[in-house]
Amino acid sequence: MQISNKLQSFAATLHETSMTYRIYMQITILCGNIAYNFNDLMNICANYNPLQQHCM
Repeated sequence: MQISNKLQSFAATLHETSMTYRIYMQITILCGNIAYNFNDLMNICANYNPLQQHCM
């Protein structure tokens, strides 16, 4: 009985950890995409704007 309780709590912890990790990964990917898009925007701005200093 004791072992099964420990196993159950371990499984719950593992599940929580994997959920947290998944959320963390999604946030990381989202932030990466935002940074990437922002960088693209800056490049477009720098290329097409004759007044480059206003864009930075």
